[in-house]
Amino acid sequence: ENMAEAAMYAIKKEEQLKKAGRTDVEPIYIAPENMFPEHGYGSHPQELKKLVLSARRELTERLRIERKMSRSEAKKVAEDHIKATFDIGHANVWRRFFKEEKGETIEQTNKRFNKWLLKEVDELNKKNIIGHAHLSDNFGYQDEHLTLGEGSAPVAEFIQKMKKAGLKEPMVVEYGAQAEGESAMLGAWSKMVNSPMYRVDGIKQTWSDVEHSGYFGRTSSPTFITGNYGPSKDW
Repeated sequence: ENMAEAAMYAIKKEEQLKKAGRTDVEPIYIAPENMFPEHGYGSHPQELKKLVLSARRELTERLRIERKMSRSEAKKVAEDHIKATFDIGHANVWRRFFKEEKGETIEQTNKRFNKWLLKEVDELNKKNIIGHAHLSDNFGYQDEHLTLGEGSAPVAEFIQKMKKAGLKEPMVVEYGAQAEGESAMLGAWSKMVNSPMYRVDGIKQTWSDVEHSGYFGRTSSPTFITGNYGPSKDW
């Protein structure tokens, strides 16, 4: 009901723009995003599909009652105004819950997971669910936002599938986890194995205490600076 309400608002804003003389207005749609497994319902591709389809049904009935549309016309309007944002990196985090089969190598498990994930993408595209796409990469454990290709997410295959499905919008690349010149190593040490760094000034710190890891992680600045980068020579 909330998604249908938001979509009705989007439709009204779209109509206002057209009345104001705008001739280049595309359908304004809402697009909830698949987040992480621990963030609750809607993160799994099947749950995301169910949310979008049920919201479309709700909007279809509202349009039939409030706008006196035919069912076929209302269904088309609902499909144009309720879609989803699909983040391939977020979906890749499901990898850590994927159970390997007996005798399988890590490579075989990863291949089977990628096949499953890309099949889910195909199912979403069959229902025209994905309207907006985010591209990010990780190792399947945390949403690290690595430079594309550095992790295990099937980014290249996902891009090809979205092109084949006819996605009109540009895909948004979300790298951002490392500054220029940094690698994924510090983030992996901090987030995956919780490895401590050497003691500094008698204080035991983790790598995430001094690196600029971001998004939902810590972004604290270093508590020590030495050498030519120091603001003073008091050290």
